Amino acid sequence: MTHIYIQYCDISTEAGSDCPVQHRQKIAIEREILEASGNPIPTLNSAELAQVFSLGFSVVLLFFLLGRGVGTVLNLIRRG
Repeated sequence: MTHIYIQYCDISTEAGSDCPVQHRQKIAIEREILEASGNPIPTLNSAELAQVFSLGFSVVLLFFLLGRGVGTVLNLIRRG
């Protein structure tokens, strides 16, 4: 079994700067486990993505039109 060692910094640092020694962390993982996991990022289904976008756009459009309507009514009331 081949071990892969990954070193990371547990605090955020500026790009290009070194991580302080007390914040360096190491983990070891086997190569076979990484290969077996495949792609951890799921593929996007275009049909589901279009449904979510259209639902969000419809909600935004509904509230925009509702706000314009309420604004028009309030403007009519104010002007008498």
